[in-house]
Amino acid sequence: MTLVELLLVILIVGLLFGSLAGTFVTGFDTWNAESPRIDLLHSADLVLMRMSREPKLATRVTKAEPLEFGFLKEKGLCAGTDQGVFLYDGAPGTWEQINGTAPDTIPGGVSVLSILGPLDGRLLGAASDGSVYYSDDLGASWNAVKLGDSTEVRCLLEAADGSAIYAGTANKGDVYKSTDGGLSWGNTANLIDAGAQEAVTVYSLAEDSGGNIFAATDGTGSANIFKSADGGASWAANAISSIPPDTWVYRKSLTVTNQTASALTDYQVMLDISIIAGKMNSDFSDLRFTDGRYPETGGDYDYWTASYVADASAVIFVNIPSIAALGSVTLYMYYGNASAGSNSDDAIMDFMEVGKYKLRKQNNPGQWRGRVSFDNSLSFTNPVTIAQPDYTYAEADELVLRIRNVTTAEFRLKQQEPSNRNDKHKEEWISWMAVDAGTWITPDGKKIEAGILANTTANMHKNAMSPASVSFTYSLSNPVVFSQMMTCVEPILLGVFAKTRQRNVTGTSFQVGMENEELSLIAHGTETVGWIAFESGTGTWDMDSSIQYEIGVTPDSVTHNWYTLTFAGSYSSEPFFTAWMQTRDGGDSSELRCRNLTSASVQFFVEEDTTADGETGHTTEVAGYIVVGQTGILPIAKYVSPEPAVVFGAEEFLLTIDTDITALSIARTGSFYAGTEDGDVYKSTTGGESWSQTGDLALATYVYSLADNWRGYIFAATVRVTGAVFRSTDEGANWTVPAPIPADQVRTLGTAVDQTLLTGTGTGGLLFRTVDSGSNWSALPAVPGVSNVYSAIPVFESVKYSWSGTPYFPGEDPANRLVRAVFGTASAVGDGYLTSLDFRYFRKNGTELTPAQRATQSGRDTIAMISISLTLTLDDKTVSKATAVYLSNNRSAQ
Repeated sequence: MTLVELLLVILIVGLLFGSLAGTFVTGFDTWNAESPRIDLLHSADLVLMRMSREPKLATRVTKAEPLEFGFLKEKGLCAGTDQGVFLYDGAPGTWEQINGTAPDTIPGGVSVLSILGPLDGRLLGAASDGSVYYSDDLGASWNAVKLGDSTEVRCLLEAADGSAIYAGTANKGDVYKSTDGGLSWGNTANLIDAGAQEAVTVYSLAEDSGGNIFAATDGTGSANIFKSADGGASWAANAISSIPPDTWVYRKSLTVTNQTASALTDYQVMLDISIIAGKMNSDFSDLRFTDGRYPETGGDYDYWTASYVADASAVIFVNIPSIAALGSVTLYMYYGNASAGSNSDDAIMDFMEVGKYKLRKQNNPGQWRGRVSFDNSLSFTNPVTIAQPDYTYAEADELVLRIRNVTTAEFRLKQQEPSNRNDKHKEEWISWMAVDAGTWITPDGKKIEAGILANTTANMHKNAMSPASVSFTYSLSNPVVFSQMMTCVEPILLGVFAKTRQRNVTGTSFQVGMENEELSLIAHGTETVGWIAFESGTGTWDMDSSIQYEIGVTPDSVTHNWYTLTFAGSYSSEPFFTAWMQTRDGGDSSELRCRNLTSASVQFFVEEDTTADGETGHTTEVAGYIVVGQTGILPIAKYVSPEPAVVFGAEEFLLTIDTDITALSIARTGSFYAGTEDGDVYKSTTGGESWSQTGDLALATYVYSLADNWRGYIFAATVRVTGAVFRSTDEGANWTVPAPIPADQVRTLGTAVDQTLLTGTGTGGLLFRTVDSGSNWSALPAVPGVSNVYSAIPVFESVKYSWSGTPYFPGEDPANRLVRAVFGTASAVGDGYLTSLDFRYFRKNGTELTPAQRATQSGRDTIAMISISLTLTLDDKTVSKATAVYLSNNRSAQ
């Protein structure tokens, strides 16, 4: 090689990433998640560039002294073995044991299970005696740092940004961390707190592009892989395992506490459940609630999924048969059964019913032509029934509706006209609703209260004012009240035209009384009055069926003129509707009448009777109304305040994980791969949240190591009688052994930036190398006296070159010094010398940074490209070379 070639190699070391036709761009674009801050001290125009065949190192641009730059010189291969550390320089073809000399040595019999380096020229070794050894002189001497009471240090990982090193151990699930290059170590959060058992081994560590750290462990607990998003301050557990079909894998306890002094019976507890991605079915169909017994073996609690948003959240009601006063009940929520169908059943709910009824033409005062039956699936015990007013207005004669004989199954209904009419009325359609007395809540959280005033003489007639004051059990938000006389004690034949009137409706109470026709001078007799109060609002009632509703009041502007109410919701057909006055601003006897009910609106007005005079003008009143998208039964739940408190426990993994995760690798595609002691490989495309088994590694019984190369191939080092290295070219769908290796245990895999792959084996210290992605293998010299090669990596020595100032090699010209710094020899130098070496810095928009801009870190952070040009003279010939480094992912570059 001529000097010109040697000097050109210096600048194009980065071009060796895959082929000589590449550029520095290759290294940066491939590892664009690792572009660091650019630190240029003072006003220096040069940087220290760590160029090597390792892209992780090649892409680092780190701080340097002024007018000084440097390289990492490859020294060969370094192997961690069952006899310590060995160095292979490649040229002589021999291995040199570099365990140091006493007292700074790796003791005999100590295995080095993982090698990490270089870190500014430092080598680190994870050892079988629970120590991490470090050397700053390529193994001439070693210093040991014991990691707590660990029995072994199994693996090492350097964070991509160089800020920390992690060490996985074989005792108590400990992962240690160093922030000073391995000189001192501290324990991260213990994996036991995240679900591991005490005797856990960390076999492998990996880091994803987001800086999350992953630890692969044995399966002695409820998890075998752990993730830390905060540098080890905390860990979250996950499990990789073959789960039997139709199996519930997880559960959480939930303790429900009655916070009232009364026992609760058949109480529907509302739960807001957030999806646990990768564990729950997207539609929550796998949820089950039991007393702790496995689902469908007994002790089940019935539940209803009122609504859900796929892959997001669900509202679920669980029926609890009884909770003692101030007592608690503990049940368990099971999930994680992908094949489970929903057991949701709305029969656990209580119900109210809303309906429409065609009240046939009434021919004489004594007829009770209406008989309304409740849905036979309901079990009312003490129903409150409201039927006011009609909504067809088929006849202009004044009209109220009277009901009687209210039972748990039905009620009777008739039309009634005032005494100055004939009490014969045309056919009308009416709306009605019924609900048991009590306090309830809709699935979307609106309260309803219903009550009965039995045998009341409360009146709100202008000649007999004695209203009843009704207090709600719990405060209601902007309530709307409907009331109805549910008996007909006074004989209608005597012409008693009567209905209820209301006033002073607040969030805590209202007043109600019976009102006779205007001509009457006496109070109405004893009757039973029912009432239902709804909280105002709009929403979806039965969220499972998307039944819209709206409940509200009009402005104080409803008079004897027709008032048009336009609905807030969009209904596909004529909805259920009813309304009643909430005020008694006008003293004359009156009621509401309605007409023109459509899917979009309705009309109503205040109707006065003319029994005392012919005047029917009425002042403004407030009307309350309810609109529901369809008739039928509407689910409701019991309500008390304060509602029962629900506390969820920690997640439990129901299977005993007995699968050891022995290898972990995160490919450049972003996919995660995990190898097991059973010879299987699992894959995750969800950042490690969920896993699926890849294709079969036939006859493999253990996966020691996983790696990928720059072609996107995945390799697995296994235990197998022949051909222990598998290759997948389709991201794990299929595995083959393209070329067998004469070793039945391959312990480690190491890849370079091209197709080069290096293996260390458990067969006589053998190592093999492929340069064609595993299609062919060639043997390296065996490491003498070694059975197992646990780790093998390229190693480099850090060297620097000073353009000015004290020479790195005194007495030599610049070209001589440069070549010697990189290649360790000056035998081919001759009389060549460098005449210029220039670095220029540019922003993303192409503008060049001035020295003043480069003097500040904020300016340096905008650098997107560095151009490098070199001119050298050799034998009176001048050779120039220029290239550029693109910091393609410098996010702050402008």
